[in-house]
Amino acid sequence: MAVLYLPTDESGFFMRRYFFNQQVECSIISRSAKTVSGICFFLLLFTGLLPNTVFAGDKQPAGIFCDICGQQISGRYIQTSDGHTYHQTCYDKAEKCPICLMPIISGQKTATLSDGRVCHLSCLDNADFCSLCGEPICRGQVYLKSEKYGETWHESCFNAAPKCGITGRPIAPGVATVKIGKEIFIKAAYDKSRKCLVSGLPVVNHGRYIVNARTGTFVLEKFKDKVHKCYSCGDSLPDGYDVGHGLFLCRYCYENGIKDSLAAQPYLNVIKTFFKEQGVTFPENVKIVILPPGQLIDDNLPALKGHCRNLLRTNTITGGGTLTHTIELLWGLNPDVFLRVATHEFSHAVIAEARFAASGKIYDVPYEEGRCEYTAYTFARSRGLPAYIIDGFSKNQVENYRKEFLHVLAHPPENIKTLLTAIDF
Repeated sequence: MAVLYLPTDESGFFMRRYFFNQQVECSIISRSAKTVSGICFFLLLFTGLLPNTVFAGDKQPAGIFCDICGQQISGRYIQTSDGHTYHQTCYDKAEKCPICLMPIISGQKTATLSDGRVCHLSCLDNADFCSLCGEPICRGQVYLKSEKYGETWHESCFNAAPKCGITGRPIAPGVATVKIGKEIFIKAAYDKSRKCLVSGLPVVNHGRYIVNARTGTFVLEKFKDKVHKCYSCGDSLPDGYDVGHGLFLCRYCYENGIKDSLAAQPYLNVIKTFFKEQGVTFPENVKIVILPPGQLIDDNLPALKGHCRNLLRTNTITGGGTLTHTIELLWGLNPDVFLRVATHEFSHAVIAEARFAASGKIYDVPYEEGRCEYTAYTFARSRGLPAYIIDGFSKNQVENYRKEFLHVLAHPPENIKTLLTAIDF
């Protein structure tokens, strides 16, 4: 008698996989092991043998009965690995469980699947289920299994389902998703991903991207020309305020009181360059606040007032618009240093009294009569603020006033917190 166990699938790939991974036990008289393996492979590919079956020869054992019809077996018969025996004809005609592909015998507990097929209840209880269609994975079906997600899918369901653009995981019905253009993402994965500021797309699987180290934000390289930038610091905007006229303030600059115009930005860069080139040690907690010229503030006030109303208020005096707004900034920011930087003639009209009150803190500043700068200075002093006034600082006069400016940077008060600069043009 020859006994041959063949656990297999109907798919060629999985049949071979199961065949070579399972132990094959054979006891065939007068046949070599090589011949047996050839017979096994032939039976696998061409006979359509069912899993876990045992074929016996024509020699009839005594007292063997068919578990389907109950009659004694005579002639060729089939015995399965679970110990059941059947007539060949009874086995062929019997209703099979779609999960294990074994005959359903009278008296066995059964269950009905959604498509009306009947299966063994024990098979249904122990089966893996497709995470997409909800149906059990039946023997002989090709399937995929993910240990990471703990999910199993029919190959056909996996291929037909939309995939998450981040994880590649098929999206089951009812799972929350985010759709951007033609791409779809599982919401849980999307919420945890690093996203492009411009497009909102996850940076994973979407090509090269640019990282802003200070803000910790990302922009896909293909969108770098479309990103909004803070008009104060120039960084990409992770969030912030639209102040109109195509200008934006990032949250960092807004919350730290840095309000400057596009025209004033080069001067802030000059200040930073001074720090670096001259090796001046300046306290790390110093804030540099650039106030645009009075007229520029007046022109942009409708756009700015929604965000800066507590700091900037228009009340322009002839030739003294910037001064008015400087005082408003002092009220709001309460700086420790007041640095006045200006070029127009009006600014020269107040230097005598300012220099006298500053007790020699201002150097090489021309004398002209006037009181506006003195008003700003006395305001700062009345609040206990050390005040520094430097005149004539423009991009054409930077070298002329390096000495005075560096003196302020090199000898800051111990309690300095804010460097306030008002720049006129």
